[in-house]
Amino acid sequence: NNKYLYLLLLVLLVRLPFFSEVLIDGDETTYLIIGKWFMEGNTPYERYTDFKTFYVYYIYGFLYQASNESLFIFRMYGAIIIFLTSIPVYRISLLFLNTKNSFFVACLFIISSSYLHVTSQSIQTQHLAMLPFIYSMYLLSIKKNYLLAAFLIALAVSIRSNLVLSSVFMLAFVFYTEEKKNFYNFFLGGFIFIIFTVFIAYFFNFFDLFI
Repeated sequence: NNKYLYLLLLVLLVRLPFFSEVLIDGDETTYLIIGKWFMEGNTPYERYTDFKTFYVYYIYGFLYQASNESLFIFRMYGAIIIFLTSIPVYRISLLFLNTKNSFFVACLFIISSSYLHVTSQSIQTQHLAMLPFIYSMYLLSIKKNYLLAAFLIALAVSIRSNLVLSSVFMLAFVFYTEEKKNFYNFFLGGFIFIIFTVFIAYFFNFFDLFI
């Protein structure tokens, strides 16, 4: 689809000028340091601590390691994340708007995601959280996959805790507007994520530190 190509080009146009900037955001620096420490095989929360879940640090650590510790490539991954998030924004907008206006909404999302922060080149937790959160809305509104949608919402909340109110609203929306089996599937998806998180903490022997 040419529109997806245009969205990708817009992301690169908006963010590419900042890829080589030396300035690194304070939060991003913290996540990178702890994430790199995690990826080196150290036990999460044993030495470095913060108020984020281990998912945040592993994502930052993985992206930084996958970029071969190149800040330019790391910024490129951030641009790809924003581009991938703009796709369900466009698809969801088609439920309410025509093609042209939906594309405009997706473009606004890309621009706002890049310029609403002082260090516009940085990868923030809101960028990471919006990817599963927006896709969960896409799954709910178009695909009607309640199980996976709830799993993704829980992942988004674990990355960005201030999304918890939105997740509660979505849970209430499903409860009052959908069949009971859909609500049960939605609830089950969130429960599976909790079990999955606990399993990871137990498997890698940092459950006590995580709690």
